[in-house]
Amino acid sequence: RSLQFLYLIAGHRRPPTHDRAGVPVRGRHPPADPTMSRAKRVEYLSLAGLRQDGRKPGDPRELEVELGVYREGADGSAAVTVGGTRVVAAVYGPREVEGVRNENCAITVKAQFAAFAHASGHRRSNDMKATETQQAIQNVMENAVMVHLFPSSALHFHLEVLSDDGSVIPTLINACSLALASAGVPIYDLVTACSASYLQKAHLVDVTDMEAKASGPTLDLAVMPSSGDIAMLTMDNQVEIDVLEALLAEATKGCQRIHAQLKRIAVECSTQQFKMRAREK
Repeated sequence: RSLQFLYLIAGHRRPPTHDRAGVPVRGRHPPADPTMSRAKRVEYLSLAGLRQDGRKPGDPRELEVELGVYREGADGSAAVTVGGTRVVAAVYGPREVEGVRNENCAITVKAQFAAFAHASGHRRSNDMKATETQQAIQNVMENAVMVHLFPSSALHFHLEVLSDDGSVIPTLINACSLALASAGVPIYDLVTACSASYLQKAHLVDVTDMEAKASGPTLDLAVMPSSGDIAMLTMDNQVEIDVLEALLAEATKGCQRIHAQLKRIAVECSTQQFKMRAREK
């Protein structure tokens, strides 16, 4: 070790692996290649073209949905689970606000990440994520809800992330759409969201946390399925235009597949609400 130290002091970039007598220096290993990132060592696709959770690159995870999880206070709520990601969205309103005169309904969003939601568990990291999430979802919901029908009113979304295994913002947007349907709030469309990433020369849809942490670019997309209008588009890296177009196309396909599930659940919810109202009359 003293020999290694002397070489370092002398300004040698790389201490020798053997001394003058040709004896290996103990405790010395060839330096790691700094360009060899964790993303390059992990195989995200098998030889059969399947991801680590068994999905094909273009397959989103199956949704598990529970409506009406907040039975007291909230006008509508939905819990959505996709793989290891689980979120809850609750809607309060629209409710008229005294002393406020606005042409449109004001939408507010409060997002919370549970301390155990992510493996890191850093409170500061969760707080930063919550702030970014609130702004993104508020912008989407302002375009989805018919806010002009409720002047001088407020509509509040309370969001909770219980488990984060990637695609949190798209999952929250889908949960908000179902919560709005559960509350019977008029909307232009059942806005649907999905993520996509480019890894190992493949376009992956509905990205997991491990896939999102790799070196590939990741895109979050929210669309109005009926019109095809984009409600949200965010990306964490600069990419060539052909890669962006391919990611956008795959994310759009993912949104279409997810929308089919959301629409079926929303129709079932509306049917149940209609039957309940008919019984009350």
